[in-house]
Order: sequence, then structure tokens, then C-alpha cells
Amino acid sequence: MKNNILKLVGFFIALAFLASCENEAFEEYSSVPVADAPGLTLTIDSNTDSAITVSYNMDMAGRVTLAVLPASVDTPTLVNMKGRDTDNYYYYKHDEGDAQGTITYDGLEPYTEYIVYGVGQNLDGVFSEIISTKAVRTEDFVNPVLVSYAPAGQNPSVASDQPIVLTFSENVEYDNTKEVVFSSYFGAINEVVPEDSISISGNVVTINWGILPYADYCFISYEEGAFADYTGNLAAEVVSGVFGGYLEGIWFRVETDPATQLGVIFENFLGDYSCTDYSNADSSTLDWGPYAVTISENEATEEPYDVIIEGYWGYPTATFVVTFNENFTI
Repeated sequence: MKNNILKLVGFFIALAFLASCENEAFEEYSSVPVADAPGLTLTIDSNTDSAITVSYNMDMAGRVTLAVLPASVDTPTLVNMKGRDTDNYYYYKHDEGDAQGTITYDGLEPYTEYIVYGVGQNLDGVFSEIISTKAVRTEDFVNPVLVSYAPAGQNPSVASDQPIVLTFSENVEYDNTKEVVFSSYFGAINEVVPEDSISISGNVVTINWGILPYADYCFISYEEGAFADYTGNLAAEVVSGVFGGYLEGIWFRVETDPATQLGVIFENFLGDYSCTDYSNADSSTLDWGPYAVTISENEATEEPYDVIIEGYWGYPTATFVVTFNENFTI
């Protein structure tokens, strides 16, 4: 019996010893600090018209992810940075464990503010906070270039009242001391486009000349510097016309008969109208392009809403009768 008691005492002592060892092991493991989050610094070294050079330095081994995006875009989240949304950001990811270096981002827009964002991740997978640089504006040493225009070429679908749209390689402004000229080949038109007929949205210039000449070649010319970017770089001169039998510059041909669009053009140029605006007593003359077009009562019908249009572009000797219905349709 005594031996059995001694054995039981020894068993419980052993259990107590094992339990104390396990507690010590747990306490030792739990006392190991969670890996510290890395510290990261970013420096803008230089910027040109389309590039930014960035230096990055993390204070421990690991991975650095950078994103460059315009200052107008919302600040990215950690999810953005980890997901590397390349449709919206210029990204760089350094995976070699040497978390310092220099990278140049090119292909950026000139004269645009960008911010560089960075996040570090140490070898234990712990992320730093997202940090960012101050906004830096790219330089602008590049002249704007005309990249396209519409209508273009011999296009039978050109409408008689269609605007002329010029698209440049970057945002531009118009210098109203420089002439923009609309001309035609057969009609020998050579007119300066009024300033209020030129509108700009970003890199797109819209010229609302008026009624385009039917079955004629049309041209747009402008002086050097008529259009310039926001830092004053000038767009080159464009001289358009027929030279040595060749069509040069900005040109297109109008082949849509304007008589088929008479109602639309009439409404576009006169604005809102109602039946009472055009009684038999009404008669007015207004300019559609270089022609003086007369709108007067139709004495033949003596209907209160019938008017005659004379001098219409492309048909100087023809007359057209337009009837305004009581529901204000033509």
C-alpha cells in the first residue's frame, strides 16, 4: 500500500512538472513580439515633361509597392495597393528583399500634377501605413500636335451644318490675335472664323462655321500659335488648300445636298420659334455663311405660316417654301 501511495505522489509531481514546463513554453512563445511594421520613405528625385524619378527606402528587408496617379484621383486604399489596379495606377512592385532603390515612371501626361504613394511589407507579411509624396507637376516642353480632325476627306455623309472638330495631343487654348480661316475651292470662300464660333474643351477644338458649301472642298487653316498648350508651347501653322494639284492640310468635301436638311438648318440657325413668329408680315434677312438669306411671307399661298427662303447656300437662284405647322413643326 505504501508503495502505491508513493507511486501516486510521484505521478502527480510529474504532471505538475509537465504542466509547469508547458506554461513556461507558452509564456516564452507569447512573449515574442509581433514583427514591427516597416518604415518607408519616398523621395522625388526629378521630373520632366512625361516622367518622374522616385527613390524609396524601407528600414528592413521586404517588399515595396509604389503607385503613381494624378493628384485629381482619390487616395488609394491598402486594398488598391495590394490589388495593383493597373487600369488606374502606374505601379511598381519590388520583390527581391532589398527594399530600397530608384525607379523612373515615364509615359505621364505633361503639365499634370502627380502623387507617388508607397506601402512596405516586411518578410513576416506586416504592412506599413500608406505614405505619399507632395504633388509634383510634370514639366511641359512638348508642343501640341494636331492628331486628327473631322469631317475628313471625301465623305458623302458630311452634313451641311456640321461643326469642324480638331483634336490635339494635349489641352490647348485659343489665341484670338491669330487667325483661323475657313476656305473652299470651287466657291472661292476665304473667311476668318469669328472668335465666338470657336470653342474648346480640353484638347478638342470645335469650329461652328455655319452652312458648309454643297459639293465643294472645304479647308481650315490657322497661324502658328493660334492654339497653344497651357504653358505656352505653340501648335504649328497649318496651311490648307489645293497645291500643285494635291489637297493639303485640313480638308474635307461636303456631298450631302443641303436641300434635304433645310428644316433642320433653319431651326438650328433661328433657334426656338413658334407659329406667331412667322406671320405674313414677317420678313428678315440673316447671314448663313457669306450669303444673305432672306426669309419673307409667301404671297402666293397667303397662308400665315408659309415663308419663302431665298439666297440659300449652294442655291443662290432657287427659292424654297417652308411651312410652319400649328404644332410648331416644319
